[in-house]
Amino acid sequence: RLNQMFDECRQDYTLILVAGPSTNHPSDLQMLSARAEGILFTAPKNAKKRGRGESIVEELVDLGAPVIGIVG
Repeated sequence: RLNQMFDECRQDYTLILVAGPSTNHPSDLQMLSARAEGILFTAPKNAKKRGRGESIVEELVDLGAPVIGIVG
């Protein structure tokens, strides 16, 4: 169903932004990243767990996810 929704949106739009789940749900992140053309990872500016965000981005890259940037 998610694939169908993305396919329908791609017919009408050149850019589709999806606010994904928190990093506490890695399986959801993996599911979305498998369907994304690009991932922009965001983190709170004053995040205490900066290393956690970096490790999640590394995991996504290792999975072949199309990470295009990090904003913090």
